Amino acid sequence: MRSHSRVSNVTRLAGLASFALFAVALHARPAHATGAILASASESGPTEIDVQLAVAPTTQGTTRWTRITTAGTHDVMWLVPVRPGARIDWAPAAWLDALDETTAPRIATRSSALCPVSYVERATSWATTGPASAPSPLLVHDTESDARAHAAARGYRVTADLGSRITDVYAHGEVLVSVELADAGAPPGTRFSSPTLRVSDDAGPTLPFALTNGGSVLDARLTVFAFGNAPKVVGATEDVDPNALFWTASRNNYGAVREKFFETSDGTRWLRESASHQVLFAGVSLPDATSVPSLAETYFRATASSPAACEASAKSASLMQGALGHACAAGALARVGGGIDCVPEDGTIPAITMTCGDADDLALALSGLSPSRAFVTRLAGIVPLATPGTDAVLANAGSASGPIYYAPSNDCVTEPSPAPTPSFTDPSPPASAPGPSGSYVVASDGCGGSTVSSSDESDTSTESSGSSDDSCGGSDSSSSNDGSGWDSSDSSSSDDSCSSSSDKKSSSDDSGWDSKDDSSDSCSGSGGGCSSTSGKGGDDEGWDENSATPKTRSTKVRPTKKSSLGPRRKRGSSPVSRLAIFVVAIVLPLRRRARKISF
Repeated sequence: MRSHSRVSNVTRLAGLASFALFAVALHARPAHATGAILASASESGPTEIDVQLAVAPTTQGTTRWTRITTAGTHDVMWLVPVRPGARIDWAPAAWLDALDETTAPRIATRSSALCPVSYVERATSWATTGPASAPSPLLVHDTESDARAHAAARGYRVTADLGSRITDVYAHGEVLVSVELADAGAPPGTRFSSPTLRVSDDAGPTLPFALTNGGSVLDARLTVFAFGNAPKVVGATEDVDPNALFWTASRNNYGAVREKFFETSDGTRWLRESASHQVLFAGVSLPDATSVPSLAETYFRATASSPAACEASAKSASLMQGALGHACAAGALARVGGGIDCVPEDGTIPAITMTCGDADDLALALSGLSPSRAFVTRLAGIVPLATPGTDAVLANAGSASGPIYYAPSNDCVTEPSPAPTPSFTDPSPPASAPGPSGSYVVASDGCGGSTVSSSDESDTSTESSGSSDDSCGGSDSSSSNDGSGWDSSDSSSSDDSCSSSSDKKSSSDDSGWDSKDDSSDSCSGSGGGCSSTSGKGGDDEGWDENSATPKTRSTKVRPTKKSSLGPRRKRGSSPVSRLAIFVVAIVLPLRRRARKISF
């Protein structure tokens, strides 16, 4: 009994699986909307082909927006297969433009102590466009023979391989529509783009590239925008790897990473550049304090007479729960006979809330979806050089990604540079905290205005300091800025420090001098630096006896070895100090004795 029960359950599951596969196959009808590009018999064919395609699957079928760009030919015929009952329109270029702009990856650096500035750069579009070409009237070809005869009459070449694929189109119950595009007399090789062709029919959720060939010189580049209630994948889809990205010389390497991804592709690999709900109605805030407007805002501002009101309506509807009603395209350009005609459906959210006058592309893209949970996925792919493409089915998979990717910057230093602090004229601590190495930075106008860095060392040993000329007189060494133990009543000094303010007569520094000290202990107000020893009778301190200002010369200042914040230390007497003691001890007694003798 158990064995029989198991067989029965397996049989039921197999039956259900077969039914599900049949239902999927029935719904996923072919859709070759990107079509074939025919060159004239006198030309070899387009050297470059780029395709932008937006796909919005619904419960009644699919709406597809396609724009092709070619180079290397003066004119082409575009053959587009459509399903019976299809409604065909020219859509505004602003729709694909808005999708391209709002979903494009942005490569950014994070602001940090090592990188105080955030770089943000928009990645270049994979499939690009050129000037718009004025199309000929669109024609519907109900039979294969009619399509072939029309192409031959207009001087366009149908290869044997393409001919077999055209036969396959009609065998699947589809028909071809044709339109001619020309470069309008532009120089040879000029890129030109078609208008945006919108087709709404009962096709399944496929990417229709079976009739799309690669260029004769370059691979055809494909950019797809897929709508749904979840992120989309197709075939072998991979996400952008943020670990492969970096910045250098204020540029990022996203384009190079993408190029490398497709170097070995046979046309079955796809790169998912972004998958986001936020871009639809909220927009994206960037780390450099700018933002990318939402798809709704960008689209309505380019197409609607009252963009603010239309944007507000769409954004309000996006906050509601439930599905959007089903909208039907106008079919103003052409309607193909037969098939299942589109029927508008009421939803929890009226489709009119996403429509603004004739601008109905947003409503068509979100028909039957829940706007509060909808996603738009951006995919990049190729059709290899001079080979035909293949159709691929969209599926839900993965999670939200992009459109912002953070990458490290090679422009940033590996260790933080100490930030300069304002000049000061008293021995107060620096305004900035010490860095990892315990260093401080003091910006000073003294000694040529160079920045002086001091290290906060804990060494308690006594170190000898340089003379006054070593500090500010032009030598490469710098004096230590610590206490000397001199009394504030002394009248002579060595030039141990420089004033940080150019208009101060004196400054109180770490050498222990009181603010009452003579101005000879610091740099002059107008000099902006410290003196060197003058060759015109200047004393050891570098002062001219006939003037109150020091002689100045520029000098390089090296970081001192001890911080002004550390414990004050006695320093050994300088030659000037010894001379002063000698004068007091020897000369003054002699003068007194001389006076006694004179009296």
